Amino acid sequence: MPQRYSLAAIILHWAIAALLAFQIAVGWALGSLGARGFALFQLHKSIGITVLLLTLLRIGVRWWKPRPAKLEGGWQGALASGVHVGLYAFMLGAPLTGWALVSTAKVKVPTLFFGVIPLPHLPLPMASHGLAEGGHSLLAWIGIALVALHVAGALRHHVMMRDGLIWRMVPGRSTALLLGLPALILVGFLLGRAILPGAVPEAPAAPAAPAANAVEAPVEDNAVEAAGNASDNAAAPAANETAAVAEEPAGSPPAWAVQP
Repeated sequence: MPQRYSLAAIILHWAIAALLAFQIAVGWALGSLGARGFALFQLHKSIGITVLLLTLLRIGVRWWKPRPAKLEGGWQGALASGVHVGLYAFMLGAPLTGWALVSTAKVKVPTLFFGVIPLPHLPLPMASHGLAEGGHSLLAWIGIALVALHVAGALRHHVMMRDGLIWRMVPGRSTALLLGLPALILVGFLLGRAILPGAVPEAPAAPAAPAANAVEAPVEDNAVEAAGNASDNAAAPAANETAAVAEEPAGSPPAWAVQP
């Protein structure tokens, strides 16, 4: 049976994978959300920094307890090693370029790590904003391709070669964990899609103009209203009648304009 990774390495592997699935699901929609995505953008940044910290911890664990020996040589082994190196570059580069992106934005929005710890901006020139934005987007697509290659390689070893390689990342050769741990990745992706704000509600339609017959009040109602007004005028004090002065007709309204 192949030598296993340490328990710390296994936990970090699946935790980072689930968080990356969440980040990819959210990142696809952030650009189109506008102001509605402000809170989600802050969460995206916090989880990105979490991925960065967990990746650094994962590198430390790998140095402390080296990975098991490779089971395959030749170009297949070289390809697997290249994918692993690329994944580490993606897990480090994506959060760093995202951090650089918000640090060089024209509008300086403070970043609070999960709403608690303030995260300083990187001391980068504003001219590097476009490079950071393009690099962040490019790394996201490269990361998706690398993850797909990584999964395909794991399935090849488990289904076609049957060399037990996948058990190195599953504690205790548990079939339940073999199904449950990869399911965490799917849960992370679905959760990222589920918390996206809904579509912008359409503005209410303008009320239709009332029909001509609806504007005109019935003759009987007009008569009752006129009678009521007449009785009110008769009951008013005499002083009000003497004080009433006919108002001069108003002139044409002054010219006005809407200021921007």
